[in-house]
Amino acid sequence: MKLMSLFLLMSVFSGQAFALVEQDVNDCEFVVDDFAVVNTAAYGATSSEVVSQLLVRPDLNQSVVEAGAFFHFAGTYKKITKQPDGSQIVEEWRDEDETMVVPAQRTIDGLRLKITFPQNWNTYGNDIGERRIKDFTFYVTIRQGESDVRFWFKDKDRNLSSESISAAIYPFSDPVFLGGYSNARYLWRDSGSPVFSNRAQCLGN
Repeated sequence: MKLMSLFLLMSVFSGQAFALVEQDVNDCEFVVDDFAVVNTAAYGATSSEVVSQLLVRPDLNQSVVEAGAFFHFAGTYKKITKQPDGSQIVEEWRDEDETMVVPAQRTIDGLRLKITFPQNWNTYGNDIGERRIKDFTFYVTIRQGESDVRFWFKDKDRNLSSESISAAIYPFSDPVFLGGYSNARYLWRDSGSPVFSNRAQCLGN
């Protein structure tokens, strides 16, 4: 098992200190169970989110301390603020090198870890954001004895790239209605995308 780094810093949990060890996923510690782009449009407001669900190996599922995803992206933004006198303040900016850690949330059934990354939005023209993902990766931290082991999902020792989720390279489903004003396009699990590189091996389907 490849060891990426061992931190001397200790994390405190319930009054007890735990060393943090980091390493790549290599024994089916978790898989990406699905990946989708969710689009919502209602009353002139639109948004697009990248939504992923992780599935942790059953014997480790109850030992999860934290989970989430790391995103590296470029962003373009515009915000219009109306003043009491009726005038407007228009702010526009661009950042070519942004990062964000998005924590995962347990699904209702308790089996999966859901991660939602806001990619694009337009709120009535007053708040607009467009993010272009450069690379990303998922992580799950498991408590093992007196250590916390953080497993990172990699593509041949590197973060997943934007090409890993490109609709021009890997097939997505037609829009699937989710209810309300949203629909999702799912990346096919058998598409060949590195996102699902260990899923068939670990789950057998």
